[in-house]
Amino acid sequence: MEIENTNDIVVEREGRILLVKRANRTFHGWWFMPGGHAEEGETQAQAAQREANEEIGEVKVEKKPFMVFVHDWPADSHIPKPHQHKCHVFRAKITGDLRAGDDASELRWVTLEEAKKIKITEYTRRVLDKLSEEKEYFDLVDEKDRIIGKASREECHSGSRLLHRAIGIIIINSKGEFLFQKRSMGKDMDPGRWAVGVGGHVDSGESYERAAEREATEEIGITCKPRFTFKILVEMKAEREMANIYTCRHDGPFSFNKEEIEGLKFIPKAKAIEMMKSGRMTEFDMQIMRRFFRIKA
Repeated sequence: MEIENTNDIVVEREGRILLVKRANRTFHGWWFMPGGHAEEGETQAQAAQREANEEIGEVKVEKKPFMVFVHDWPADSHIPKPHQHKCHVFRAKITGDLRAGDDASELRWVTLEEAKKIKITEYTRRVLDKLSEEKEYFDLVDEKDRIIGKASREECHSGSRLLHRAIGIIIINSKGEFLFQKRSMGKDMDPGRWAVGVGGHVDSGESYERAAEREATEEIGITCKPRFTFKILVEMKAEREMANIYTCRHDGPFSFNKEEIEGLKFIPKAKAIEMMKSGRMTEFDMQIMRRFFRIKA
């Protein structure tokens, strides 16, 4: 049986995976991960990078696949001749703008559960099953911050109000100004709102301190040793978080993913308080800055 080498690219953001809707005649209207076949002289990694750029835009594909498997394609209405695919599955990070191109008619961010309910092939389902095994989990805690279980990101953000851990880092420069980031409009939580410095979740089994250091590097490209400032239980409409808040002195430079963050800027205390009172901050950040500035709600 004929064997074809193919590649798929997994792009994830906030618990969702990016799928493309096929525009070509074969599997028209079906949903796949970005990917395709290698051209003559290409390695699988080179082919995956090219296909990703052609189909979805600006991403950086990892050099090695995290999954390789052989899939049997039987002859059917879509494929006239039975054959096998040796599929190399790569992860990729967003580095700029995304748009549907080449034979992709549409892009869509979906959870793994949502993906399995739409029109996908068994081939795509195998990759999704692998990703389900690696799903991101958070430790659940009680109001004394004692671990009582764990749940997936999707469960914690579903309105269940399961109490889980988070961190925030208030970054202050040498002028005493505070770093704020404007969340991109593509975020599923608080799009377009302002957030203080760095924030994120604590993964299951991870310490608060390690999560703070990791998020500082991932979000704005800095290495720092944040200083613990206070602990706060943050009550929001969609979720509840037990958060350790840190401070860090840093003047930059910073680097960030434009798909996640629209921009960064330092502002003085008076303007930070004005922004907080005007409701332009996220729920989480308004609560931690009230505590930091000792302002009553």
